[in-house]
Amino acid sequence: MKNEEVKSIDGLKENGEQVERLGKCITEYLASLFSSGSLTEQQAAQTASLMCVLSDVERMGTLSVEMAECSKGPDPHHFIAGGVRLLRPAVC
Repeated sequence: MKNEEVKSIDGLKENGEQVERLGKCITEYLASLFSSGSLTEQQAAQTASLMCVLSDVERMGTLSVEMAECSKGPDPHHFIAGGVRLLRPAVC
């Protein structure tokens, strides 16, 4: 693997980890809004929608980290099934 590819993969992993961290902070903030009881019904509905979108964004961050890790090469925690490299937790 070329040095440029490794840097790109590392950048992808770092970005994914940052998305995960920020997502957790935003989720905590939105949860605190809910628990405070200060939201109107409309605000609560909008906040619930934002939490759904945020969940999808966090999942994309997680997947980008996993793809970066898989693209670096063989790992004892991965195995090949039908030509596709899978993480063991994905198939257990």
